[in-house]
Amino acid sequence: MNMLIALAARRAKIIFSAFAVLIISGVTAYVNVPRESLPQLAITVIYTSVMLEGVSPDDSERLLVRPLEEELQNLEGLKELRATAYQGGANVVLEFDAGVSEQSALQDVRAAVDRAKPELPEEALEPTISQVDFTRRPVLTVALSGDLPERTLLSLARELRDEVRQIPSVLDATVSGAREEQVEIIIDPLLVEYYGLNKDELFRIFSRSNRLVAAGNLDTGNGRFAVTVPGLFETSQDIFDLPIKSTDDAVVTLGDIADIRRTFKDRKTFVRINGKSAVTVDISRRPEANVVGTIISAREVVDGMRPTWPEGLNVSFPVDDTENITSRFDSLQNSVISAVIIVMAICMAFLGFRSGLLVGIAIPGSFLTGILVLATLGITLNALALIGLILSVGILVDGAIVVVENAESLKEEGVSSKDAYVRAAQRMAWPITSSTATTLVVFLPLLFWPGNTGAFFKYLPITLISVLTAALVMALIFVPAIGASLKSKSSSRTRTAEKTSTVSLTYSKLLNKCVDNPGKVILATIMTLIFVQVGYSNYGKGVYFFPPQEPDSATLSIHARGNLSLSEQDRLVEEVENQVLGLDGIKFIYTKTGRPPGAGADAPAPDFIGDIKVEMLPWNSRRPALEILGDIQSRVSTLPGIEVLIKKEGHGPTLGQAIQIEVASKDSASLQTVVELVRQGMSEVGGFTSKSDNRPLPGIEWQLQVDRSEASKYNADVTVIGQSIQLITNGLKLGEYRPDDSEEELDIVVRYPEELRSIRSLDQVRIETGRDPVPISNFVDRVPVQQAGEIARVDGIRTMKVTADPMPGYFAGLQVERLKQWLAGQDIPENVTVNFKGEEADSEDSSSFLTNAFLLAIFMMGIILLAQFNSFYSVFVVLTAVLLSTSGVFLGLLVTGSSFSIVMSGIGTIALAGIVVNNNIVLIDTFNQFNDGVRSLRDAVIKTGEDRLRPVLLTTGTTVLGLLPTATQFNVDFFNRTVTIGDPATEWWAYMSQAIIYGLLFATALTLIVTPCMLMAREKFSLWKGDRILALSRLLGRKKGEETGPVPPLPAE
Repeated sequence: MNMLIALAARRAKIIFSAFAVLIISGVTAYVNVPRESLPQLAITVIYTSVMLEGVSPDDSERLLVRPLEEELQNLEGLKELRATAYQGGANVVLEFDAGVSEQSALQDVRAAVDRAKPELPEEALEPTISQVDFTRRPVLTVALSGDLPERTLLSLARELRDEVRQIPSVLDATVSGAREEQVEIIIDPLLVEYYGLNKDELFRIFSRSNRLVAAGNLDTGNGRFAVTVPGLFETSQDIFDLPIKSTDDAVVTLGDIADIRRTFKDRKTFVRINGKSAVTVDISRRPEANVVGTIISAREVVDGMRPTWPEGLNVSFPVDDTENITSRFDSLQNSVISAVIIVMAICMAFLGFRSGLLVGIAIPGSFLTGILVLATLGITLNALALIGLILSVGILVDGAIVVVENAESLKEEGVSSKDAYVRAAQRMAWPITSSTATTLVVFLPLLFWPGNTGAFFKYLPITLISVLTAALVMALIFVPAIGASLKSKSSSRTRTAEKTSTVSLTYSKLLNKCVDNPGKVILATIMTLIFVQVGYSNYGKGVYFFPPQEPDSATLSIHARGNLSLSEQDRLVEEVENQVLGLDGIKFIYTKTGRPPGAGADAPAPDFIGDIKVEMLPWNSRRPALEILGDIQSRVSTLPGIEVLIKKEGHGPTLGQAIQIEVASKDSASLQTVVELVRQGMSEVGGFTSKSDNRPLPGIEWQLQVDRSEASKYNADVTVIGQSIQLITNGLKLGEYRPDDSEEELDIVVRYPEELRSIRSLDQVRIETGRDPVPISNFVDRVPVQQAGEIARVDGIRTMKVTADPMPGYFAGLQVERLKQWLAGQDIPENVTVNFKGEEADSEDSSSFLTNAFLLAIFMMGIILLAQFNSFYSVFVVLTAVLLSTSGVFLGLLVTGSSFSIVMSGIGTIALAGIVVNNNIVLIDTFNQFNDGVRSLRDAVIKTGEDRLRPVLLTTGTTVLGLLPTATQFNVDFFNRTVTIGDPATEWWAYMSQAIIYGLLFATALTLIVTPCMLMAREKFSLWKGDRILALSRLLGRKKGEETGPVPPLPAE
C-alpha cells in the first residue's frame, strides 16, 4: 500500500486523468441510468388455472385442486402454495423464495402440471400456466371517459394502444375496462319451433359453414394453381345470410328467425373516472428503459392524437409514475445536494478553504464512482440508492479528513507538501482501511436479508458498499496525489485552533477529571444505559414495523350484504361515489363495481361489491390526508346498508393490510367458528378498523335436478338440458370469427330475447325430442340450495382470512399481541390453527434478521480489529463503545417522543455501528502511537484525547449535519428556489437519519470521554491489583513472622 501511495504521488498526471475519466463516466451514468421512485420487487409468482364448466366449488376442490397440489407442493424453493376452488374452475398460485430463478421455477411447475394431467377430469380444459410479472405493472394509465358510446371509447382506446406500442421503450399497452365483443343471435323460440330447428342442427351448420377448406393444388401442364373454398365469416352480414333451412323453392336464413348484432358480452364490472364511463390504456415499460422518458413519450402520443378525438371526451391519467418519481427523486436529490454543501462548509470552516476543498474532492469522486457501479450492475437510481448516498456523505469524507489533518500537522512541522501528504496517507493507510472495512462489514449482511423486505432494501447496502469503497480509494490515492501536487501554502490550522481553543481547554479540563476517576465514569455510563432501556420500555412511544407516511391515495372498499345483481351493486357504489365527488383536495376518483372471482384467500370479502380509488392532490396543495379521509368517512357513514372501509395506499414491501390473520383447518364448520371468534376478539380488544373476512355469505342458488330415467323417455340428457338453459343465461356459443377490425376472435352466441331471461323462464324451456317440443318441467325440478362460495386453501389446508388495520394512535404489533392474549383465553378447537401474517410476520422476521445481522457485524468487526491491534482489550473497548452507542438512539427517541421503526430505525442503528467504530479505531491507533514508553499512560491518554478532539468533532459534525435535512424533513429546492418542511418523500428516511444522529451524538461523548477512561481504567485496575497483592503479601509476611518469633540479629563481623 505504501508503495502504491508513493507511486500515485509521483505520477500525479495519471491520477488527474483517471479522476477526470471517473467524473465524466459517472456524470454520463447519472444522466442515462433509469430512474424510479421505489425499486420493483422481483418476486417469482406463477399462476395455474383449470376450467371445468359447471363444476361446483366442492367438486372443484376434489377433482382439480387436490391433484394439482399433490404434484406442486414439493417443488424446490416453494415458499407458499395458495389454491382456490370456485364455481366453474380452480386456480393455484405458487410463490417462490427470493432468489429462485424464474425460468427454472416455470419449468418445474410445467413438469408438475403435466404429471397431474392424467388425474384431472377428461372434460376439464387444458391447464394454463402463466408467470405473474410484478415488474410489468403500468407506469402510465390513460383513461378515456365521457358521455360517449361504449364502442366509440373502445375504438379510440385501441387506436391509442396501437400508436403507443410503436414507442421503442414501451413493452406493452393493453386496453382495460371494456367488455369483450361478441356476435349475439337473438332467436325467437316460436319461429325455431315452427321451422323444427334444434341446437344440434345449428351446431352442425355453423361448424360446416365457418371454415376455410384448402382444396389442394391443380397442375394443368401450363401452370400450377392453388384451389381454396373460402367460407370463413368475415362480417355480421355473412352470419345473417347463413341458410339454415331450405325447400325446393325457398331458403330460410338465420336472419329470418333471429336478430343478429355485434355487441358486447354481459357486464361483469362497471368502470368510471370522476363519475363518467371510462376505458383505460395501461402502458408498461421495458426493464432497461427510463420510466420518465417512457411516460413523456407516451404523453406526447396522447397530445398528438387529441385534436382528432371527439368533443366531450375527457382524458386523465389515473396512474402516472412521473409525478411520484419526480417529486420523490427531486426531494431526495435536493437532500443529497444539501448534505454535500453542509459537509463542504464544515470542512472548510475547520480545515480552511484549501484543505476543505481537497477533502471535498472525495465527495463527487465517490458518488459518481458509486453511481457508475450501479449503472454497470443494471440497477436503477431509486430512493434507496439516493438514501445510500445521503448516509454516506458524512462517512466517506472521514478518511480524507484524517489524511488531510495529518498532512497539515506535518506541514506545520516543516515537511514539504508532497512528503507531508505521502507520509500522512502511508501513516493512516491501515487505520483508514480498517475503519472502512469495519463499516462495510456492517452493511454486508443486509445483502442477504430474506423475503420481500430484503429484496426491497438490498439497493441500500449495494450503494453504500460501492460509494465507501470508492471513498477509500479517494482518501488513500487521489486526495494525497492531488494534495502533493499542489504548491505548499501557509496552513490555516493555527487560526482555526484559536477559534476552537475554548472548546479544547474545556474538553482538556473535563478529560483530566474523568481520567482521574475512570471507574465512576464507566459506572455512570452503565447506569445511563440501564436508565434509557428501562425508560423507553415504560415510556416510549411504541414500535412500528414500517413508519407511517402521508398517503398520495386511498381506496374505499365498499361492502353490502344480500344477493345483489351487478346493477344493484353499482347503484350502491354510485351512492358512495356521489359523496366523494367534488370533495376538496381530491384530484380524481376511479370507481370499479364488481368482485373478481377465483382469488381465494387474497380476494375481497364475499360482501365486497366495489371500490373507489381516491387520488389526492400533491401534499403541499391540500389538507392532510387524515382530514380528507375523515371527511369521507363521516359522509359515507350515514348511507344505509353500506359499509365502507378506507384503506390508505402505502409504499414499501408489505402488501395488503397491516393485520392479517389466517385461520386454517380441514373442518369448514370449525373454520367459520374461529373466524367469528377472531372478529369478536377484535371488537372486545378494540383499536381495530377496516375489519373484514372472507366467510361465505348466506344465499341461494338454483339447482335443476334432472330425473334421468324420465328424461330418457324424451331422448333428453343432461347435455341437451344444459345447452337449452344456456339460451336463457349467458347464451350458447356456436362458433367464433375474426373481423378485420379486431385482434381477437369474437364468439358467436345464440340466446333468447331479454324478456324471456328470467327465473320463471327456466320452467318454460322446451326441448326438441324428435317429435314435438317438450317442457323440461316434465323431468326437471328447480330446487333452491345453499349458495356455494369459494374454497381457499394454503399449503393444502382450507383457510379463511381476517384482515384489519390499527386505528390511528395504535400500533399493529401491540394490537396483535393483545389479540393473541385474548385468544389464548378462548376455547379454540385443536384442529384449527391461527397464523398471524402481514406486518406482524414481516416485523418478526425483520427484527430477527436485523438482530442477527448486528451481532454478525459485531463479530466481523472484532476479527478486523483484532488483526489490527492484536489486543483483546482494545477490541473490547471499541466494541463496547459500539454497543453503548445504541442507547443513544433510544435516549433520543425518548427525549423527542418519537417511535421506533423496526426497519428504518433498525437499519439506522446498524449503520450507526459502522460510523461509531471509525472514530474509536483512529483514537486507539493514536493512543498506541503516543503510548511509547516515554510518556506516562495518563499523559498518553490525555494527549490522545486532545489530538483527536477536532477530527472526531469534524467527522461527527459532517455526518450529523449532513443527515439533518433528511431527519427534519427540511427540503431546499435549489433549482426552483423553494423551501418545504415535512415532505412525505423523506418521511421514511427521517426515522433512519434520526436514529443515526441520536446515536452518533451519544457515541461522540463515549469516544471522547468514556473510551479514554476505559484505556485508563486498565492501568488503574493494574495498579489497584498490584497494591492489593503487595498488601496481601505484606500481611502474609507479618503473620509468618509472628508464628516463628522475632528474627535474631545478624552477628557482628
